[in-house]
Amino acid sequence: MCVGSASTPLDALCNCLRFVSLKQRIGCESVARRWREAARDPCLWTELCPEPEELEHLGRLLGTFGSFVRRLKVCGRGAHRLCSMTEHFAKCSSRLRELSLAGLRGRELARICKQRLDLPCLDAFSVDFDPYFTLGSFSHTTGA
Repeated sequence: MCVGSASTPLDALCNCLRFVSLKQRIGCESVARRWREAARDPCLWTELCPEPEELEHLGRLLGTFGSFVRRLKVCGRGAHRLCSMTEHFAKCSSRLRELSLAGLRGRELARICKQRLDLPCLDAFSVDFDPYFTLGSFSHTTGA
């Protein structure tokens, strides 16, 4: 008896794919037809929390799987900012219930406020800001 991905139940493959990064999940699509079928299962895409270094792929992800996304948490820090991410949120407007944006700066918030986010199903929207500057340690005795 041959044991491989062809004999593995689809729900077992999907369950395994829940524990890998988005980049690895997308890479699994090219392994075999069965893996592609598992990687495109809607249950894997209801909740998206991409890492900051994965933000460059967010537009493509939402273009492909945006209709399945119900909760989206986007955190941009350092070089991986949220500069033009809001244009992609319309791709998941049909089912998106929760949207959380973290790592925003003043100009990015102003840009979001100027754009009209047409998300009719949205129940919760949260915004977290990066501080304008970070205070370092300070010693009263040495003054440094």
